[in-house]
Amino acid sequence: YQGTPVSGLNVQLEVCLIGGSCEVKERAATDGNGLYDFPYAPTYNGAFAYQVTYRNGSQGDNPPDSRYVLVWQEPPIFDYDYAQRVDGGSFDIGNVELSSPADNAVIPSPATFTWQSRGVQGDRYQWFIDATFDSGSCDQQEPGTNTSFEFSGLGCSIFPELSPNEPYPWYVVVHGEGGGSGQSQMRTVTFTR
Repeated sequence: YQGTPVSGLNVQLEVCLIGGSCEVKERAATDGNGLYDFPYAPTYNGAFAYQVTYRNGSQGDNPPDSRYVLVWQEPPIFDYDYAQRVDGGSFDIGNVELSSPADNAVIPSPATFTWQSRGVQGDRYQWFIDATFDSGSCDQQEPGTNTSFEFSGLGCSIFPELSPNEPYPWYVVVHGEGGGSGQSQMRTVTFTR
């Protein structure tokens, strides 16, 4: 966390169908150096891969903590054999602090969304609005070093457009230099038009 190892945090070793869902296989707590170990992971290869995941709150058996990202996932580990030593990744779980608009804000569109850099070298950010029917067309298309995003308006979706006076969750995904990614805590926004 912010360059300092954190002990006692639970991380999960998940086995994932490539391009599909994941299932927790093992859990481990970080030691005094922030390190973790999954000593008895079975062999997986082919259509499956392992990944190391941190989840904030009950889904990860961690106490909720707003200083940390909601979730962090390291890149997949392909073709693992039992007892093989593999680096599951070293990552910073510091949250991306969302600046504006405030949680539960009611604002006109277009609107500018802002957040704070985590100060981690190589981080790139990508803004998202959780409008399930927009197929991602309202989101920031490529991650960048930016700390703001100009939301173009309710008509950003091809069909149908986002609805005024309807709350939408928004968040930022941080892409780490080593290939992992994490999701900030979420806020909700309602657009007047």
